[in-house]
Amino acid sequence: TLARIRARTLMADYGRPRLAAGQAQGERFGGSITQQAKAIEHRPAAVPADDATTTEIRGGFITQLLAALNIKSEAWERVSGNAHVAAIAANEAFNRARRSNASLDVLLRKREDEARLSLDEAYTALKGKLRPQASWDLQMLDDAYQELDQHWAVLMLLPHGPYESVLRDLTDSLEADAGAGRLSNEQQSLYDIARGLAEAFHGNARSDEASWRRLSAGFTAAQHAEPRIAFDDGRTLN
Repeated sequence: TLARIRARTLMADYGRPRLAAGQAQGERFGGSITQQAKAIEHRPAAVPADDATTTEIRGGFITQLLAALNIKSEAWERVSGNAHVAAIAANEAFNRARRSNASLDVLLRKREDEARLSLDEAYTALKGKLRPQASWDLQMLDDAYQELDQHWAVLMLLPHGPYESVLRDLTDSLEADAGAGRLSNEQQSLYDIARGLAEAFHGNARSDEASWRRLSAGFTAAQHAEPRIAFDDGRTLN
């Protein structure tokens, strides 16, 4: 139908938004949407002909917004029903673990702010491609943004998402010094909990209720793991 052709044409024109630059850590965490998007050719229409077309348009916007967070839409689509309930519980366990180390909490909060900027820039870029009279498409874009905003905490825990990436980068940067015993006690504590949380993420597809429950248990274990004490001669004590 004309509505379906129009929907596919609209989605094909969007392209994938790049990651937000951030400031000092921009290159580390991704790029930024800096080019001004030109308005696409859009023929005004009433509402899409059927629910399938509406879902296609809205789903296309969700895919583009998630790309700004380095998250695949398939990962988000799997978080529903009991899996979503378990994901919320996993987020609560993650928050308890991160708050047990002030330095880690600061780093994660900074990464979350960068991710929020990425999402907002992606939304602005997509909105800039639509002409003002494209009211239905604008509504679909707003609905997509609001859906992701309402489930922000869970999004941050998805595979290859903001939290997993910053924990991986942090452990990689400290691993050599940790192995050589060159970390201070404070740095060692940061490394230990970051490594524990990163290991909980690693290999967990987060595709169903059971996997989210395992993730939650991993976060709790990381929080309560025995600390390692670093000595001046490079030895560590559990």
